[in-house]
Amino acid sequence: MQYTLGPDTAVCRGNEISLLNGNSTITNYLWSTGNTLPIQQIDTSGIYTLKIGNGKCFASDTINVNVKGDAPVANFLFDDLCFNDSTSFVDTSLPATTSDTIVNWSWKFGNGDSSILQNPKYSYPQRSAYRVSLEIETDKGCSDTISKILEIEPLPIANFGFQNSVICSKSRIFHEDSSSISRGVIASYEWNFGDSSSSQNSSQLRNPFHTYDTLGNYNVKLKVVSVQGCLDSISKLLYINPTPNVDFGFNGNCIADSIQFLDSTIVPSANIRDYRWTILKIGAGSSLTDQRQNPLFKINSSGDYIVTFRVRTEVTTSEFCESIKRDTIQLFDSPIAGFTAPVVCENDSFNVVSDVLSNDSITDFLYVFNQTDTVLAKTPRFSGQQPGNYRLELFIESDKKCTDSTSEFITVHEKPNVDFDVLNNNTGIPFAVDIRNNTVNASSYVWTFGNGDSSSALVPNYIYSDTGTYRLNLQAISDEGCIDSVSQKITALNRFIDAELLKIFLNENNLGDVEVSAQINNSGFNTINEIAMVVDLNNEFEFRETFERKVYSGRSDGFIFGSTFIPDAGKKIDFVCVRILSVNGEQDSIKSNNERCELGFNEEFTLKLFPNPVEEIMQVQYTLPNDGSVSLEIFDGLGRSMKNILISNQEEGFYTLAVDMSFLERGVYYYRFVFGGSQKKGTIVKM
Repeated sequence: MQYTLGPDTAVCRGNEISLLNGNSTITNYLWSTGNTLPIQQIDTSGIYTLKIGNGKCFASDTINVNVKGDAPVANFLFDDLCFNDSTSFVDTSLPATTSDTIVNWSWKFGNGDSSILQNPKYSYPQRSAYRVSLEIETDKGCSDTISKILEIEPLPIANFGFQNSVICSKSRIFHEDSSSISRGVIASYEWNFGDSSSSQNSSQLRNPFHTYDTLGNYNVKLKVVSVQGCLDSISKLLYINPTPNVDFGFNGNCIADSIQFLDSTIVPSANIRDYRWTILKIGAGSSLTDQRQNPLFKINSSGDYIVTFRVRTEVTTSEFCESIKRDTIQLFDSPIAGFTAPVVCENDSFNVVSDVLSNDSITDFLYVFNQTDTVLAKTPRFSGQQPGNYRLELFIESDKKCTDSTSEFITVHEKPNVDFDVLNNNTGIPFAVDIRNNTVNASSYVWTFGNGDSSSALVPNYIYSDTGTYRLNLQAISDEGCIDSVSQKITALNRFIDAELLKIFLNENNLGDVEVSAQINNSGFNTINEIAMVVDLNNEFEFRETFERKVYSGRSDGFIFGSTFIPDAGKKIDFVCVRILSVNGEQDSIKSNNERCELGFNEEFTLKLFPNPVEEIMQVQYTLPNDGSVSLEIFDGLGRSMKNILISNQEEGFYTLAVDMSFLERGVYYYRFVFGGSQKKGTIVKM
C-alpha cells in the first residue's frame, strides 16, 4: 500500500501535517525533525520527510511545506444553559501575532443550526447535550477550530406550603419548601414574607420560620435557583389569625403562703378558648400546672421560678391560636422553725437553742412554754419543773416577713433516787467496804472513795488500807442522763479482832444425839469472816469445826455445829463447854471472852421438832410422863423472844403442835421447851 503526506502545500505556523491514509498497523514514525509522533506541527517552511514501519516493512514520503502565516487560537465561552433561556456564546479566540486579525467566525450549535456572528445568542428547543464548534480565520488565511459540549439544564419548579394548620400572629410559622427539579439540585432559596413592618422580612434558608406580629393577609414569595443558575418563583397569599396579648401579675412571695396569680391578657377580636399556667423552679424537673384564669398555688421551696402562662383563642371549634408569656419570679424561703432542747431533768433550769433553717435573717423569736411562760429571745432559759411533759412553742418571722411556727413536748425526766447503805461502817483496816446500793432509776454509777480512787461498778469491791474518815460519794446517772448524788461519812478504824462467845445451846434430837450451837458477838473492829471453835462434852468428847461466815463489828450470829454427840445408853450430858480457837485465821485479841460452859440435861420427857430447817410450819412432837403445863419460846440470835406458846393443864400422853414460823426472817433461832421443872433447848434454822 502507498502511504502519502499529500501534495506540497502552504499552511500556517502552528498547523499540523500527517499521513492522509495512515492506519493502526503503523507502529513506528520518524520525521526528519526527529519527531516520532504521527503528527508534525509546522513552525518553518521547508521539506518534511516521514519514515514509517510496522516492524516488518518500511516506507517513507516527502512533502514541501510553505508557511504562509501564523495560526490563531480558537476559544469561546457560554452561559445561560437553562431551558427556554437564550444561551450566550462569547468568542475568546486570539490571533497568533498582533499583526493578524480574525475576520471570519463559523458557529455550529450541534443540532444543524449555525451562525457567523462573533458572539451569537441561541435558544435550544429541547433539553439535551450538544457539541458546539467554532472555526475562525485570520486576514492571512490562517484558521483554527475548537469544539465544546454543553448541556441544556431543566428549570426548577418553585413551590411551598405551611406546616402549621392554623396560622396565628406572634407565632413562629414554619415555611416548608416543596420545590423540585428533574435533574441536578436547587442551590439557593430567596423568600420574601410580604411583612414590610418586620426587620426580618426575607430569608435564604430552605425552610425558614417567620413570626407575623399582626393579623391580616400577607403575600409570600419564593424564588429558587439550581446549581446551573436556572430559576423559578411562586407567590401565595397567607392569612394570619389574631393571637391574645398575654400578661399576668401575682400576689405573695413566701413559699409557705398561697400565691395568687392574676390574668391581665388583652384579647383582640377573639374568644378565649382556655388558660394554662405552669410553674417551674429553675434547675428542677417537675412543675405545677393549673387551668383556671386566676389560680392559687402552694409552692414548697424558695428560689427563682419560671412562670409560663398560655392563653388560647378560638379560630374554629377544633382550631385555635395561642400565646405564651414567660417570666421569672423570686420566691423567698418561709423559714423553718426549729429548736433543740437538752435532756431536761426535774427541777433543773435549761436553755433552748434555736435551730431555725432560713436563707434570710430572722428578726423575731417568740417562745411559749406550757402556754404561760413567754420569752422574746433567740436562746431562752426556762426554770426547773417537776417531771412530766410540757409543750414548747416557737414563732418566728424573717426580714422578708415570712413566718413559721413549731411546737414539741419537752419531757422533764426524773432524776435517780440515789441511796446506799454501808453495812460495815466503822470497821478496822484493811476495811473491805460492804455496800448495799439502794438506788432506783439509774443505769450507770460513779463512786468516789474520798481518797482519789473511784469505781463505776453497781456495787464496788473496795478496801481501805489506811485509817481515817472518808467521804464516800455515789453519783447515779439515769438512761436519760439525769444525775443525782449522795454521800456518807465512812470511818476506817485500827485493826482490832475480838469474837465474844455469848451463849451455847444444847439439843437432843429424836435419835438421842446431842446437838450443840453457839451465839457469837463481834466485839472487835474488823469483820469476822472465819471462826474456828472446839466443843467439849463432859470432858469426855471433843470436836472442832471452822465456820466461814461474815459477822460485822457489833453484830452477833448463831453457829450450829455439824458434829453431834452420841451418848451411851441411859447416859445424859452433864455440861458442855465451847471455846473459840481463832478468828480470821489468827488469835483473838481478847481471850477472856472466848469460852463458855453450860449445864447439860437429864429430863425424862421427850421432844422432837421438825422439819428443821423449816420454811413455814414446824411440827412439835412431845411426850408428857405426867400431867402439867408446857411452854415453847423461840429466841433470835440476840436473845429476843420472837414467839411464846403456853399450854396449861395437859394430861400425860403424846402431843403434836403445829407452829407457824413464816413470820420469821431467814436465819438461826433458838428455842426453849419447858415442862414442869424441866426444859429442853435447841436451835431452829429458818429458810
